[in-house]
Amino acid sequence: MNFFIIPTSPDQVQLLTTLSISVTQVFKYREISKLESMYNFRVIWRFLDAATMVIPCCQFIPGETRLKAITQELKRQGLSTLNYYNADGVILDKEFDVELVLLETSGPFGLNDITRETTYHIKAAYGLLAMLHMVAYNYIYADVDIFKQLKICFVHAANNRIRLWSFSLVSKELYVLNRITSSTLPTDHSNSKDDLMNTTNTMWELKKIVEEASKVLKKIKRSHKKNEQIVQEGNSSSEVKRLDTFLVDIAEVKLSSRVSEAEDIYVFSSPIQPDSPSGN
Repeated sequence: MNFFIIPTSPDQVQLLTTLSISVTQVFKYREISKLESMYNFRVIWRFLDAATMVIPCCQFIPGETRLKAITQELKRQGLSTLNYYNADGVILDKEFDVELVLLETSGPFGLNDITRETTYHIKAAYGLLAMLHMVAYNYIYADVDIFKQLKICFVHAANNRIRLWSFSLVSKELYVLNRITSSTLPTDHSNSKDDLMNTTNTMWELKKIVEEASKVLKKIKRSHKKNEQIVQEGNSSSEVKRLDTFLVDIAEVKLSSRVSEAEDIYVFSSPIQPDSPSGN
């Protein structure tokens, strides 16, 4: 059942107002259906900027943004940093200088290209893994149960939809990419209420996840400092397990491959309710 956020705080009023204005760009500017850059500039970046404006600890960086986590992962593996990952945007925690949200836009508004969607989704998976690993290697002695609480996000704009995914470690060498919600951008003035409602809810959900991630980062840092002191004191009675013992040994970094046939590997959010091209 759909529900609408009733603004009860200045943050909610600000977000709802900004999103309502941004949605009108879909009606007004036809070039968003021709160029991905215009779609990002007129619509998608405004959405993420609106969500970030009500999260004081974070900053939205639009454009072809080089992912810091990928660069760090390449250095850790002893690989050349001449390769890099350009995202369509990231949301950064300013205190920790850590990327918490990755944005990928698969072409201009309304483009129905399943192969491209799947390719971008696979590309994002490598970015998300590197983002999570960056936190783990920066705070290597943090308690794994606290680290498992950290969820980073993938925002995927494809065709006429915006999908929100979370990514986290759930057990040793096991990660889950979970679709949280999705929304369709309204294209008709006379019938836009439900779509606007869903889009607003999607951005508010993103805001909540990012806020929680920032809180978890603080807990991870405190845990790391506490356990690091135990290790330095050589207290053999307290076993401290490093976070890297719970991660995949090496996160393979693919930066330029393209999937030629996507029908058999289209990304499904659930085996019961698949997020198929004709569905949500």
